[in-house]
Amino acid sequence: LTHPDLVAGLVIVGSAARLGVTPEILDGLATAFEPTVNMIVKFSWARTAPAVYRETGRRHMLAAGSQTVLADFEACAAYTVKDRLDEITCPALVIAGGADKMVPAKASQSLADGLPNGRYVEIDGAGHFLHFEKTAEVTAAMKPFLNTLLASN
Repeated sequence: LTHPDLVAGLVIVGSAARLGVTPEILDGLATAFEPTVNMIVKFSWARTAPAVYRETGRRHMLAAGSQTVLADFEACAAYTVKDRLDEITCPALVIAGGADKMVPAKASQSLADGLPNGRYVEIDGAGHFLHFEKTAEVTAAMKPFLNTLLASN
């Protein structure tokens, strides 16, 4: 938003114009860290994601510690560009996981719909970490968009 002249296009993965975080998650990260991390991990990955992905994510969150993870989720809770979408005029590809419970696909679809040059792709069966879970599908969705950007610049 600050330097649109420096941006040819955007690929936005697993996000929305406004990221909602429940007060229960914020409170849990401050007062019951490990059980809350376990819940976040449960909802961040599709059921079909390999267990090693979930366990690795869990270990990384626990290693980061309560203050860091809480600060991350507080930043997400405060994040919004909902009232500024019309300022993002470059081509934008929004990719969502069809099984994402952290940022539901409908919120990503709404983001794409609100962007003047937004496009939307939903990856069936992918959770919030769709770039890990469905790498080939995410890459396949990005390729034509990036090729079009390259050809036009």
